[in-house]
Amino acid sequence: MEEIKIVSMNKEELGSIIEEKVRLVIKEKSDSNSDPVNNDVRKLLSRKDVAEIFDVTLVTISHWCKKGILNPIRMETRVYFLVDDINNLLLND
Repeated sequence: MEEIKIVSMNKEELGSIIEEKVRLVIKEKSDSNSDPVNNDVRKLLSRKDVAEIFDVTLVTISHWCKKGILNPIRMETRVYFLVDDINNLLLND
């Protein structure tokens, strides 16, 4: 079991320790994002973007979502679509 030590320190010392740890985590994340194999960022399009691509209205986009033609990704009150999904739809039609 890991040993826990309780130490007394002022807020400046605690702040500098936290700051250093945050810098390390940010550096690790930015290093892993530069590697295309580990980069899992996916590009998203808004409903408006998709409507413009297909030259249809936002109502049509909503109907296509209900019919299962489009696979929406919901983030709180917003709706997005993966670029890869839209490209696949364009290539299949």
